[in-house]
Amino acid sequence: MTGILLAICMFVGLAAGLVTPAMAADKATVTVTGGSCEVGKKITVTVKVSAPAEIGALEFYLKYDASILEHEGDNGSIHEVDYTISEKSKTYSYTFKAKKAGTCSIKVSGEELLRLYPGSDGSNEFDVSVTDGKVTVNPPYEPSSNAYLKSLSIGEGSLSPSFAKDKYEYSAEVSGKHSSVTVSAKSDDSKAKVSVSGNKNLKEGKNTVTVTVTAEDGKTQKTYKITVTRGPAPTNTPTPTPQPSATPTPGLTAHVDDRELTILDEITAELPEGFVAETVGMDGFNIAVASSEEEEIKLVQMSDGKLYVMETDANGDATFYVLRALGEKARQYRYLPKPAYATVPEGFSETQAEVFDGTYDAYRTEADEDMYLMYLRSPEGNEGWYLVDAREETIQRYSDALYSTAPTGIVTPTPTVPGEITPTGTPDNPGEPTPPTTPTGTPEDNTNPAPANRSTSGGGFWQLIESLSQRERIGAAIIVILFILLVLLFVLLLIGHNRNAKEYEAEEEEDDLDTTFDPRLLMNDDAAHKAKVSAAMKAMKDAEAAEKKAKKSVNEAKKQLSKIDDKKKATPEYDDYDEDDYS
Repeated sequence: MTGILLAICMFVGLAAGLVTPAMAADKATVTVTGGSCEVGKKITVTVKVSAPAEIGALEFYLKYDASILEHEGDNGSIHEVDYTISEKSKTYSYTFKAKKAGTCSIKVSGEELLRLYPGSDGSNEFDVSVTDGKVTVNPPYEPSSNAYLKSLSIGEGSLSPSFAKDKYEYSAEVSGKHSSVTVSAKSDDSKAKVSVSGNKNLKEGKNTVTVTVTAEDGKTQKTYKITVTRGPAPTNTPTPTPQPSATPTPGLTAHVDDRELTILDEITAELPEGFVAETVGMDGFNIAVASSEEEEIKLVQMSDGKLYVMETDANGDATFYVLRALGEKARQYRYLPKPAYATVPEGFSETQAEVFDGTYDAYRTEADEDMYLMYLRSPEGNEGWYLVDAREETIQRYSDALYSTAPTGIVTPTPTVPGEITPTGTPDNPGEPTPPTTPTGTPEDNTNPAPANRSTSGGGFWQLIESLSQRERIGAAIIVILFILLVLLFVLLLIGHNRNAKEYEAEEEEDDLDTTFDPRLLMNDDAAHKAKVSAAMKAMKDAEAAEKKAKKSVNEAKKQLSKIDDKKKATPEYDDYDEDDYS
């Protein structure tokens, strides 16, 4: 192989008129780059070849430990030959699979680099400097099962006893003004996950805050519990002063459902997406109010830890109701008290609905006890009546046109003669005739009028069609079209078959006319037919003459044979003669 490479480069050099045998004076480098990986993983090893001038061809062997690394198609040695480089450098990549843990040396041997053009000293080869590499294979990685905490604390108080990672029960006390606590928990292993629950919406008295640590392996878990005792919430009504102080003191109260609650100066509850809290002044007190660019409502947090919607009328008087939402977190509908102008649809009666883990004022019909009518605000900002399915916990917009509680059925109007005045009367004006209706169509058409927007032609067929969904109608239309196409194809095939049969019969008739002797044609003095008959008769006579001549020749041959004593000398051409063939 080396001789072939050298011959190729010498040929290129001769073409340039510059080849003279000599050793290279310029040095080229071959550098192997390895790395590290785990057992069962793949790793790429690169071999970079660089030279001070264009390389014409190269050859080398890459040696490795086949017990540690595996390369497809090779067993400890990779043979590389390249004679189409024409560049000063080139990189070769090889992908290995790690079989077992250990360190594997990757070495280059038998290297030879030939110039594309001879050097200034006439040399054809480069002097090569090789730097070997290595690959370190580590054992398979095992995720950690460490689910301990490194530290644990709350911002509103102190834990008792002091934290230790192998202690899982703690207690703390906070004042009544804190409806939530800030928990700081750091895992002992940075790859473990920490989750906190129960630290919001604290009630007066004891509350359980849970800190769960899930180890990197996803299986091992440890739970730390903090019993947080919250003191009584402040309920003192502030005493108004003639002149408010420069710095108002929090404590503005509000009456909500016969309760007196305090509006907090800081919102600690989780706000809906898009809402931002800020401090504002009201009646000489600082309170926290949350607002959103997408919604017009304002939110405040009361001393019971809940968020309330604050609505202010034209006189500046504020009313409050609890912020409640139905549906999934990704798409929630805001529950609203029924406005005074909203009319409850006919057939619905007031009730309590237990849906989405809550109890709400709602309306229901006797027709379906699982469907509740509520006044909601959609995520798009649309307010109105919505139907809530308590069984499947779904929400859909209510429409009088699509949902009716009245009995359904087909009402057949009383036939009337066109132009006739039908007395109907009213309780106030009995017997007063109704105005005549404008007749449409013929009397026969008006006998049984069809419902609005519904065709009467076809009877039950069109009712069946209209009962289908759009997708079912499309499917039925496709089936009908395919059936029509099949019928047309069958008709075309039948027509083609009949045409071919007629053509075949016509050809048969022509063949019969050409080969059959018909005396009627002779009577009609058909010259063409007479010529055919004459030719046929002549051929028959010639055949009979030839047959007689052949029989005569055979008889003469028999006479000659009988005169010969030795039958073996008989002429072989007549051995297979059979007189029956000429009879």
